[in-house]
Amino acid sequence: MANHGPISLSQSKDSAARHALRAVLKDTQEPGERKLLVCALAASLSWGCGEIDEADALLRPDATSPVEQPLRHAMIAIVDLLGGSTTDALAGAEAVLAVSEDVIARSYSLTVMATTIFGTGDLALSTRLFESHDRDGEAALLPFAQVRKISNHAVALAAHGRLHDAIAFAEPRYQASVEDGDDTSRVRWSYVLGFAHLLAGNLSRA
Repeated sequence: MANHGPISLSQSKDSAARHALRAVLKDTQEPGERKLLVCALAASLSWGCGEIDEADALLRPDATSPVEQPLRHAMIAIVDLLGGSTTDALAGAEAVLAVSEDVIARSYSLTVMATTIFGTGDLALSTRLFESHDRDGEAALLPFAQVRKISNHAVALAAHGRLHDAIAFAEPRYQASVEDGDDTSRVRWSYVLGFAHLLAGNLSRA
């Protein structure tokens, strides 16, 4: 039998989770439940282990419209983004945002758009995302997705040379995450704040 090397505990858990999702999906007939399971499995495949083609093949065949299936189309936008199709990802995310009030679908779509800011430095897009996101709804359901979108605004400011503004934007949010004991947000804000300080030449603070 071929030796494929050691399998880590995290890999084993990821594989078990995907196996369980596939099994439940196979036995589930209720349309609403199947929609959620398809998106959950696609998220595991794409985000969790980089199986972009498999996630795409799972999502796309039964996709109808963003009106009827906003979460599925938001996930397709994520898969497009992870697969390098940035233009398609942005178009898909915009399509969901134009027709759906579903908090999770909107948050995923906004996350797709915010993620492109790292590559584009699109300050206008970053400002629009920061000003329009559903703070309360997203904070309750997807807290880190909200932090990622907001923190990317500091990245866009820094990319445009507005380093003082980027630091002023990120510093109080970093301090709030420390005071709240929110380690996940603290790590994100410390990264963004360090990035801005590094560009500003504040090496000791970076």
